[in-house]
Amino acid sequence: MQQQERKLGFKIKHIKTGLYLSKLYSQKWTKIGKVWPRESDLIRSVNLAIANKKRSSKMGAESILNDIANWEVIELSESSRYSAMFLIDKVKY
Repeated sequence: MQQQERKLGFKIKHIKTGLYLSKLYSQKWTKIGKVWPRESDLIRSVNLAIANKKRSSKMGAESILNDIANWEVIELSESSRYSAMFLIDKVKY
């Protein structure tokens, strides 16, 4: 029986810029970005940001909805594990 890979979280990456989404409501993109633990958390965050934009800003949620086609969801998973002892010779102390 093969062991399934453990999912560590999800990120949103902008295809054109290569940056990761850090703050959804303010549309802040960084090199590291935010990690959502479950896919349902990511979807809920997107839905809440769209709803809040519709209520509060003059421009509405069009900025998110127009840009969402340029996003891709990255699934972070555990592909390989090894002991930290293998890194001892690379650590500079």
